[in-house]
Amino acid sequence: MQPDAVPFSRPTTPSPHPPKIGWYGLGAMGYFMARNIATSRQSQSNTTPVLLYNRTLSKAQKLVDQVGLSVAKVASSPAQLATECDIIFTNLSDDASVQSVYNEFAKALSVCLASLQLSAVSHSPLGNTTVQSKDLRRYHHGESIQYLHLQPPDP
Repeated sequence: MQPDAVPFSRPTTPSPHPPKIGWYGLGAMGYFMARNIATSRQSQSNTTPVLLYNRTLSKAQKLVDQVGLSVAKVASSPAQLATECDIIFTNLSDDASVQSVYNEFAKALSVCLASLQLSAVSHSPLGNTTVQSKDLRRYHHGESIQYLHLQPPDP
């Protein structure tokens, strides 16, 4: 073993392409988180722009104007996120919003899910979202979808 090698490390698994990232929700926290992800991709080769969606499309366009079309672009609908992205981050304020958005994703995916692999990350900025991964799975019956729910700890 080389002296500077990390023990038990494995080489990264090659991917045919970098994952296409989508972002739904550009509120007070989501805007800055999406901006950071988009700008971090500038230094990576062969990446695609982060696909952004927000109910108020002008917020998504504002972010694209700020970071540039090479790293971010506006999605026309939640269905576009669901069908074109490998990973979707959602930054939503409450349970009703989470359920509504994932229901929209489910409708879009039911049409074209034969070969799609999707990971979804749901983040609750207010820490009050109680929808769990198992609850979201009811929208997708047997498809290859993974969920990770992040919730800030209580202060």
